[in-house]
Amino acid sequence: MESQLQIWDIFRDFSNDNVSLLRSARLAHVHGNIAILITHEDDVYLATRRNDLVPPNVVKVPELCGKEGKEFIVETNFMMMVTKNGELYAWSHYSPEPIYRPQQKMGSLSGRFVTSAVLSPGSVIALVLTDDGHVHQWGFGLVEPFLIQVDATMGRIKSLVCSYWISLALMENGEVFYWVTKRSPGKPKKLEAPNLPPFKKITASKTNILGLTVQGSVHFVSPAAYLWCDIPKFSNVRDITTHFTEETCVFHLMEENLVAKNVAEDESISHIFLNNGIDEIFAILYQKSYRSFNPQIKFGCDTAQRTLCEDIAGLWNSDDTDVTFSIQGRKIKAHRVILKCRSIYFAKMFDNEWKESRDSYIDIPDVKFCVFEAFLYYIYHARVYFSVDHVQKCPMGQCATMESLCPIPIWDTFGTFWTPQYSCPKPLLDNVLSRVVLTKRNPEYITFSDILGLLKLADCYCETVLRKECELILMQNINSENAFFLFENAYLANATELENGAFNFLLVNRSTLLDNIEGMDALQSVLGPRAMANLVLRLLPRCN
Repeated sequence: MESQLQIWDIFRDFSNDNVSLLRSARLAHVHGNIAILITHEDDVYLATRRNDLVPPNVVKVPELCGKEGKEFIVETNFMMMVTKNGELYAWSHYSPEPIYRPQQKMGSLSGRFVTSAVLSPGSVIALVLTDDGHVHQWGFGLVEPFLIQVDATMGRIKSLVCSYWISLALMENGEVFYWVTKRSPGKPKKLEAPNLPPFKKITASKTNILGLTVQGSVHFVSPAAYLWCDIPKFSNVRDITTHFTEETCVFHLMEENLVAKNVAEDESISHIFLNNGIDEIFAILYQKSYRSFNPQIKFGCDTAQRTLCEDIAGLWNSDDTDVTFSIQGRKIKAHRVILKCRSIYFAKMFDNEWKESRDSYIDIPDVKFCVFEAFLYYIYHARVYFSVDHVQKCPMGQCATMESLCPIPIWDTFGTFWTPQYSCPKPLLDNVLSRVVLTKRNPEYITFSDILGLLKLADCYCETVLRKECELILMQNINSENAFFLFENAYLANATELENGAFNFLLVNRSTLLDNIEGMDALQSVLGPRAMANLVLRLLPRCN
């Protein structure tokens, strides 16, 4: 058996009688010598063992069977399961007593749809977020969930984290609120973040709570003053992954994963992983999964077989196409059936009474060829490539033909940003979008305008995932050279978060950015009338 499950010791040691369960698993979660899995028949099994010398003891959990679980939250003595139907079950998995068997949590959760849940280390408290935006808590001897009194002016909650001393809520606008972990916590208060851009993620290790801003800076919460403190060593970070029972924090950079412990104290880097996935990193370090995962099992020779996604991607540049797009005098051929299946926009185009539904030749105006090509490539491959032939390589602007150079991979929406296709030295520039990317023959550059053009196209064609990825890349790379440009153009792409990020950057760095701009007329010539008016409207409330 070859499977994602084999990176976990407890699954490798299953007896022959229980191997069939692994073959039918659709969801799994591992916590050292404890594992739980759900089969495709929606049966739930718990595996436990006291040592490595004997196979795990595997038992069925009848209370959870048929409940359509979608996520487990596991601690040494306590476990929760969130279902697809918005129910929450909790239990102590080491006790056979009926009172400790899995039971649906009610209290303030009664009649509400649970979207997510988190535990603190030691299972001191549990927090639950419901789809109506309410936060529920229990712990400190209280066994039934109760409502946290959230002020309506806070906005809508995006995610929660908790520790033994503090709980945090990340809002959709990037603000963070906190309340002290105790039996009667009171109303949440705003966690001040002076001169910091909005946060896009909060996460908790065993002793630290970390926040990641939209610009890639990392901060931790000071337990002494309830303030965000900088971690200067980590910048241009695209994501952070932690496990709430371990000290380890995994920082996802553009080309590597850095593992650090106690980052709030010494910022020490203990490991560097270049080719390992996040699940594998936590398996190597702790044999604990930081989330529930789909096993994606393959058996025997199946590892050499193509997947459906690979077969669809293989149709790119094939001969049996039935529609041609014309962009800037150049042509790209594609398959209507693929475009209809993968794109809502194209499905409406080809199924309705649009002129394009009857034509096999479609003209695409006001779009660069390289941008539209990258967009179609994304539809076929779920990742984006820009061909190098559009990039300027010399002062005279002479460009290579598409056939002369291999395409440059920009990012994979299900993996790592900027994954090099060929081995290349670590980039000298911190700015991802203007850094050198090496192909077999020549160094090339990807411009901000190309990524912004792809963002606009994705917005126009209703590709929300691609649009968010483009916006995220631009937000993480706002600098003094592009801040005015991004602020001016974000509005045209409906990129509100990018517009806010660029505005915050301009505000924080106004003293240096405005040094070479003399007067309002000069500033308007840089921004343009609409962006200038927007800037003034944003600044007016700050002048009161």
